[in-house]
Amino acid sequence: MPAADLDSPQQPLSAELGRRQLLLGALAATGTVAAILARSWWQQRPGARGLGLLADQGAEVQRWPLAPMALDLPLERPPTAAPSGAPQPTTTTTLRQLQASGDLLLVHFWASWCPPCLEELPAIAQMAELLHDRKLQLVAVSYDDTWDAADAVLQKTLGTTRPAHGLWLRDPQGQSGEDTQMLRTQLGTDKLPETWLVADGQVLGHLIAGQPWTQPRLLRALQLLAPRRSDAGKEPA
Repeated sequence: MPAADLDSPQQPLSAELGRRQLLLGALAATGTVAAILARSWWQQRPGARGLGLLADQGAEVQRWPLAPMALDLPLERPPTAAPSGAPQPTTTTTLRQLQASGDLLLVHFWASWCPPCLEELPAIAQMAELLHDRKLQLVAVSYDDTWDAADAVLQKTLGTTRPAHGLWLRDPQGQSGEDTQMLRTQLGTDKLPETWLVADGQVLGHLIAGQPWTQPRLLRALQLLAPRRSDAGKEPA
């Protein structure tokens, strides 16, 4: 080959194009690897792992926004007595108000006339005690027609009408009120007991029927979903 051909401008151009193609290929491969790693990292986030553990135990993991009506339906707080002994006016709260704390809400529907609910009460109350340092709030909503009925069962089952942990409320519609005004029917509960996980105005999961609330894997799932209150800005432990 003539020496002049070795110095032709075509060879440096071809080499440069080859280097660019190699570089582009390397960048594309790097991007693919990064995407895989990012997806893997997301799947290993504590919240995702917590929902995964719940799903492994039969929970329906889902995500959908609550309707404004469901967020604003009133729930009665337990009655209190004035120093004179006279009953105080009934006060109410709503899911919209409760979620302002930033806690994960476990909205649990139960009633004194529901045998499976009574079997579950000790475990769910103990779960609320075990996880009281987490950003998690048990919102136990009774569907009794009166507070007297709910209180009698709580006293008999838990030894107190006002458990120290969790928020114990009553749907004023009771057992046979207006369906469209019941929180449980707004969420889709037909039979008791059932529990819904709610955060930021969205449903995250649904646990049907009674649950082994003190079972280690279920507790771990809730720990992954709710950081400690003192570590709210960090990943859950």
